[in-house]
Amino acid sequence: FILLTARRRRRLTYSTNRTNIILADIKMKGKKKSSKKNKPKSAAPQTKERASASGTCLPNPSSSLDNIEANNDSVQNNDTAPPTQQAVVAPDPARLEELQKQIDAMKKITSSLSLSRSHNERARQGKLFNELANKVEEYELLLEANRVESVVCNHQKHHTFAKEECPICLEETQITDIDSMSHFLCCGGATCIKCAQLKRLKNCPLCREDFPTEIEARQYKVKLAERGVPWAQHEIALGYFNGRENSRIDEKLAIKWFEKAAKNRYPLALKGLGLFYYMGEGGLSKSFTKAFPLLKDAADLGDAHCQELVGSMYFSGQGVTEDNSKGLEYFTLAYSQGQKKMSEFMLGQMFYDRVRVRGSADGLKSFLIAKHYLEGPVGRNDGNNEACYYLGMTLMKLAHEQYQGRNIPGYSTVPRTFFLMRKAAEEGNNNATEMVTDMEEHYRAICATCGKNAKSLPELLKRCNRCRGVWYCGKECQKLHWRLGHKIDCVES
Repeated sequence: FILLTARRRRRLTYSTNRTNIILADIKMKGKKKSSKKNKPKSAAPQTKERASASGTCLPNPSSSLDNIEANNDSVQNNDTAPPTQQAVVAPDPARLEELQKQIDAMKKITSSLSLSRSHNERARQGKLFNELANKVEEYELLLEANRVESVVCNHQKHHTFAKEECPICLEETQITDIDSMSHFLCCGGATCIKCAQLKRLKNCPLCREDFPTEIEARQYKVKLAERGVPWAQHEIALGYFNGRENSRIDEKLAIKWFEKAAKNRYPLALKGLGLFYYMGEGGLSKSFTKAFPLLKDAADLGDAHCQELVGSMYFSGQGVTEDNSKGLEYFTLAYSQGQKKMSEFMLGQMFYDRVRVRGSADGLKSFLIAKHYLEGPVGRNDGNNEACYYLGMTLMKLAHEQYQGRNIPGYSTVPRTFFLMRKAAEEGNNNATEMVTDMEEHYRAICATCGKNAKSLPELLKRCNRCRGVWYCGKECQKLHWRLGHKIDCVES
């Protein structure tokens, strides 16, 4: 009843939340933060862990936010190297086949189980259902890892990420931000960060000239830009846009140099110019149509932020024909590079809503994969109330799928679902507010232990004060329910 009611009234709120979160990440860095933010309060307390055979097979590289604006003080010497892309691990076909056999065998056993009134028998059934759920989760995560790997490989067949080769160690470095390589103003060359730090350079390792002074730096940079060096053109553009390095603020000149660097397919210039059109800044009129090809070019060159934004534009039809398949592809690419803040939420939402894509007649369909992706933004406390709402709905549907509608103590998702819905409601999510009302009306009608109807009792049922998600007819039922497994499920709400 609760799921049907939610399905009838659920309103999709894609574009506003998605665009705001993406743009919050890719704003231009011009003002240094004066103080560190306080550590956020944990968003979702985790219940007591159970032994699980499932493992996360998807890539989980550390995420680092790109910056459009250069840090001009680090042109000569860079302190940190950009993160490298982590390879996606291909699933073992033999393991997939083995899991499929185990799942089929366990489904035959669980399908014949009937609902028992005995607490001990229900606990035994819960253990069997949980073992099956773990096997299915591992199997589906392996398949999802295979899908991610396939998307990355197919994309790289047609597009090459922007990389530069270090002339010292001959290793290639992907260009993700202005500090990906250590550039030299004397000759315009560059080395990787590692080589620049190891050598502790006093002069240029490429042309052997002395490094220019701070006064000479701008003159050298202008000469390189006029000579057609893309990174120098991009930095000159940033100087005019922000008024740094003794440059006056001149948006027209900034756009001119951005366009020159973009013609050389410099990913940071493509990204900057595309964002100006997307947001209507830099003296340019807002135009999704003009922004899209620039942002897509940067995304194809490997910019993870642009991959998220291009996925969003495909998904909502901004500046391009709406295409869910392409949206899924670019969100997957961003996720594979560790850009997870928006891609995880959108992938989870797409799997939850079973969005139709090419090659899938019934659309994406896996609440387990939706849960896997949605746990990310909820666990990081990103302030995305939609993620809390969708994860709560996912947990409810998963419980119905995995335990055949049985609410078994020790395996119940009801307390955590209440926590997520209340959190989303506190942050202004109207759908979550209505869900909390419906859930409370449903669960307060029966005792969670003995199943007695509240209408047949002389007094109202008493609620668990910790999770506020289950009701009891008396202390005896509450104590028994705690021993049976509620102590595992209960979370403070």
